Amino acid sequence: MQQLPAKLYKFLCALIIISVIISAAGCKIPIETGNYDNSSLAKSSENSKTENFSQDGVSETEKSSLEESSNEDDFSDTDSSGQGSDINAEFTVKKDEYVYHIPGRYYSEGIKNIVRRARQIYDMRWVPLEDMTGFNGDYAFKKGVEIRGIPYGQPVYSGKFIGFDATVEEFYNQSKKADSLFYTGKSEYEEISAYYSLDCTAFVCYAWNTNVRMYTAVLVQFGDYMGKKLNTIQVGDALIKTGLKAHAVLVTGVIEDDKGNIVWLEIMEQTPPLTKLTRYGRGELYTLEEFTQWYLEDGFYIYRNTDYRNGTPYTPYSVVPLDNENGKGDSPYRSVNTEVDGDNVAVNGVFACDENIKEFYYSVTPLYYGIEKYKTREDATLRFRSEPVDGETLDFIYPGTVLTITDYFIDGNGEKWGKLRYNGNCGWLWLDGSELLGGALRDYERVVISDSDTRTQTVEGYRYAGLACEFKIPRNAFDSECQIMLYARTSSGKVYSVGNIMVKPKR
Repeated sequence: MQQLPAKLYKFLCALIIISVIISAAGCKIPIETGNYDNSSLAKSSENSKTENFSQDGVSETEKSSLEESSNEDDFSDTDSSGQGSDINAEFTVKKDEYVYHIPGRYYSEGIKNIVRRARQIYDMRWVPLEDMTGFNGDYAFKKGVEIRGIPYGQPVYSGKFIGFDATVEEFYNQSKKADSLFYTGKSEYEEISAYYSLDCTAFVCYAWNTNVRMYTAVLVQFGDYMGKKLNTIQVGDALIKTGLKAHAVLVTGVIEDDKGNIVWLEIMEQTPPLTKLTRYGRGELYTLEEFTQWYLEDGFYIYRNTDYRNGTPYTPYSVVPLDNENGKGDSPYRSVNTEVDGDNVAVNGVFACDENIKEFYYSVTPLYYGIEKYKTREDATLRFRSEPVDGETLDFIYPGTVLTITDYFIDGNGEKWGKLRYNGNCGWLWLDGSELLGGALRDYERVVISDSDTRTQTVEGYRYAGLACEFKIPRNAFDSECQIMLYARTSSGKVYSVGNIMVKPKR
């Protein structure tokens, strides 16, 4: 084959090097923000850019100036699974417990270990000894109330990356020391966050056991590119988007039909304020169509850790026991079970920790409690504000946008405002006229279980006696799919989750 002239060859090499440098300049080094949230849960149709005004509408001029400054996103999540028995002909009662969904055609223990490692982050439960603020001060972790997940953060200049600079064991142990850097320190990079934390790519790298933390531009070189077709996705894959809105998430569960088509999938990710799990498809709050729109049609590509995934190791930690592992007294012992007793649901629970247990209580809540999914009104473009009512305008949200709120506020006129992350900002949206698609945020009645239904119970490995309860809830307490959420309160006032029972209609 004829060789290129030497000068032309040198010119082409220089051109390639310059292209690589320009491409790298568009990436955030050394980490990504991971703020891929409700704008990912908020993609609207092409014909939604109308200029109808409402109480909180914006003009086309304002939209143009705000559109240029839009930045990053992030998600919220939901959680349900388990095994159970019939309560009657219409409903099924299930204990909420994690179920692995890995198709047999490519199952390996290594792939399951990728999910286990991700769960060590997502299922880390800890109780703040004082109020703590999350990423950029937008969220608060309340003193004495158990948290599930590890805070999102970017501990580059100070702090420790979980999984790389510190183990999950160190995270948990330091959370129990009031004078530790866990409470007195902060992580720093682009924003302030918790001293012990991690970001989106560190989460994927830990699950993949890469040994070193990578940012998205490097992670896409480490994994094998698999395109962006839904049915290509396998458990253990990462979905990665590079550039200014860079983010990475991990696929932790997939269910296929008999033709190999995906009908359900599960995503775990590290995003403000802390680790999230979201499920899409059959029987879930979010659809596969929404998943496709928010990921595969929005710049994310599939990457697979092909060479190493089947050999991924897993090291159990007693501070975050999974799959009936023994907590050995290092973390709370919690157990909840259920059975049908005539027209009642019988629930029994056991809890033990490093102090005495004062009482149990439960609430009956909607299945997707803790978030609310909305579709915004069709007749107006809405302002996204820094504070309810009269806060600074941060952005605009088109008519018919689907999004998720994590908190709400009722103003002086009795109108509802929802809190969410959108394009990298945390703020508030006026919800009057928007359609609630599912979920619930309001407080529900807390029923304290009577002393006659509780008893002390010794749990091996725990210094303090545990407490057991057994109680019944009548069938007429359930008018739709819901969950029974059981809690334990210690003598010092700390509140722990013992477990959930899911009540679902038969499908």
